[in-house]
Amino acid sequence: MAPIDVAGPRQRRENRSEGRRLRPLVPVGTRADAAKMLGELVSAAPAPSEKPPGHARWKAPLQYHFLAWGGDDRYVMAARGRLRRTTTWIPLEKLQSVRWVQGPVQRRLGLASVRLDVAGRRVTASVQDRTVAEADDLLGRLPALARAARTQATRAARTQATRAARTQATRAARSGSAPSSGTPSSGTPSSGTQAGNRPFRST
Repeated sequence: MAPIDVAGPRQRRENRSEGRRLRPLVPVGTRADAAKMLGELVSAAPAPSEKPPGHARWKAPLQYHFLAWGGDDRYVMAARGRLRRTTTWIPLEKLQSVRWVQGPVQRRLGLASVRLDVAGRRVTASVQDRTVAEADDLLGRLPALARAARTQATRAARTQATRAARTQATRAARSGSAPSSGTPSSGTPSSGTQAGNRPFRST
């Protein structure tokens, strides 16, 4: 089974064909089918290359070899699960909050997890069982990366809207009719209130 969901609310200008492409669901398919579909949704997806520290095996001996995370300036991803392996890619521009979480067993072993919440959808991911230093580093870096990604996405959307308006004006001028005016709108995800062992940082 390969369910795939895309974080974020449906866009106002998204037509039906785009909606079907962006929100597909493969009930049954091969690994190659899922990889092909993922390639359409997440271009140049980062790989889960960062493994947990060795002493994390004392907390999760069965899942230890399948825990990983990775990321770049566009996405952060987390992998987990032994029998049902799950990999979650989160666009940084959709990242709403980052939470530092530490349970009693993690505290004994000097481990912590970082929970990631997404704006607009009930999608979460967890970078599990990292060293306290690494979890603190992620808690400090991810909000800044998310803000930068949102700024870049907003600029790209404005550029695209400007080009579309110019194209429409050119076509209207050629046909001799006045172009219709429209002002593109952009939404800013609101911050929510999340619980954790430490105050979460909203991005």
